Amino acid sequence: MVFRQPPPAKSGLQPQPLDPTRRVEALRRLLAEDNLEPTPVITSVSLSAWARIKTGLAKAPSGSLRPSRPFIIGLAGGSGSGKTQVRDVLADALSQFAPVSTFTQDNYYCDFSQRYAGLTPQAFYDTVDLDDPEQVLTAKLIADLRTLRAMPLGAAMTMPRLVYGTPTTLPSLAPTGQLISAEPFVITEGIHALGTPALRRCYDLSIYVDVDEAVRRDRWLLRNQKENRGATCHMWQTTVQCMGRYVLPSRAQADVVVNNTADLSQLAQMLYQLTGLLLAD
Repeated sequence: MVFRQPPPAKSGLQPQPLDPTRRVEALRRLLAEDNLEPTPVITSVSLSAWARIKTGLAKAPSGSLRPSRPFIIGLAGGSGSGKTQVRDVLADALSQFAPVSTFTQDNYYCDFSQRYAGLTPQAFYDTVDLDDPEQVLTAKLIADLRTLRAMPLGAAMTMPRLVYGTPTTLPSLAPTGQLISAEPFVITEGIHALGTPALRRCYDLSIYVDVDEAVRRDRWLLRNQKENRGATCHMWQTTVQCMGRYVLPSRAQADVVVNNTADLSQLAQMLYQLTGLLLAD
């Protein structure tokens, strides 16, 4: 998906050009004000990320918000955390400055229809843990992200495409992939997006989407019922809760932790303002 046209103007949100010193102070003030909200959007910013952000801002020319190469943002979080929602809100915000390309890392799951050809869909959903990183083509994902990062703006490459399972079929990889363009901003999301050091090094900015387990469960069940993926409450109990073993540890590795139980308009406003301050290049 590519966000090319800026969304309608948001009253009072248009970032103003600032010199580097004032931009750093504006970022600090924005985070402090957010922390005073009943439900802050930004839960934490890592010390290393904060140092990198301040260094980058100090070097950036005032008002320069269009990267000269693909600026890649990785979004992680448990199933049902709202990664896709945060991705789209962030893409809307970034599209004020330059085109944005997005894709889901679900497309880098293995071909389950081949790996588990002997299982019925019910047996598959009852026994296979989709939170296990062994189910992901991580080496392929890293290679593709490195290729994308090195591509000239506007070029395109083919990535895998997952066909989700149904009550009668297993998830499988489509015979034809999908084209992803190297836009100034590229946002990718997935539960294992921050799973390894090599993968995290592929991103210019990493974000973990944090949500209470009960909220994730309800969202997950609603989504899977709506999309007829064949998943059940039993699958949640037996597999998805295993995210604590594989996914939750990546929270501590993220540059920014976002609380996705905040009001959506508050989330949109915060991300819009934050991008105008963080992503100068």
